[in-house]
Amino acid sequence: MKYLIFLLLVAFASCNPAKKATKYMRDHPEVNAPVCADQFPIREVTLPGDTVTVTDTLETFEVLVDTLRVADTLYITRTTQPKIIRETRTVVDTVIRENTARIGELLVTVRDRDETIKSRDDKITKQGKDNDDLRTARNRWRLYFFLLLGAVGVYGFLKFKRILP
Repeated sequence: MKYLIFLLLVAFASCNPAKKATKYMRDHPEVNAPVCADQFPIREVTLPGDTVTVTDTLETFEVLVDTLRVADTLYITRTTQPKIIRETRTVVDTVIRENTARIGELLVTVRDRDETIKSRDDKITKQGKDNDDLRTARNRWRLYFFLLLGAVGVYGFLKFKRILP
């Protein structure tokens, strides 16, 4: 019977499946990675950005001259090249990658802290109520003391003036 109790105590003391699972997952990350990827996929959000247009203007000042002579007349033709305008458009998009595993972990942390803050607020409220009760009781005893002091003072005054026997 002693051995059975000892064996049961050893079995229950060594059985902690959450701790064993955590240790196994830390020791074998290759097993943990696909599970985490399935449960907490990375979410990508693409925010459309502004279109930036850069205009580059190139002006040429090259003049082409063509001369033609017919009999007494000289024909001069001047030609200038037109402006060359080039536009470059660039679209800037923002890609936001969210680590949902980290978000889940932070949500659990926030919930735990909310519970801690709520319990602390309840404790502070209870202490404030207890302090108010103590202050009320103290003020009541002060009132009794000063009323008794006043009564003794009036009694002593009347005794001193020989109004009371």
